[in-house]
Amino acid sequence: MNQHKLFVCVLCRFSETEKEHEGLRGGQHLFNALSEKLEGDDRLEVEPVKCMGACDRSCVVAFRGADKYTFIFSDLQPLDSAPDVVQFSQQYLEHPTGAVPYQERPEAIKRKLFVILPPS
Repeated sequence: MNQHKLFVCVLCRFSETEKEHEGLRGGQHLFNALSEKLEGDDRLEVEPVKCMGACDRSCVVAFRGADKYTFIFSDLQPLDSAPDVVQFSQQYLEHPTGAVPYQERPEAIKRKLFVILPPS
């Protein structure tokens, strides 16, 4: 069982004006890209979620790990954000508490942080 999960809302809109692009929701595009890029990394499970309740902030992803902070990012571009989310995932996996310092996070997602929750 993986101790780290990356949740991706697959129902997030593609953009403010479009629900779908090429027949898929924005969140599904992002999930597909992340699943492909992170395939084979058995430290992290990429899991689709039907709704994360931040519909006006799509696309949304969340990182959760045992005894780590939970990070939720929003307003991610479905076709462009995957490389930065993958980079952050590697940082998150390697950091003992998951609290990757702001200045070390990928530039494109620094200002996309929506919520940080303390470890349970």
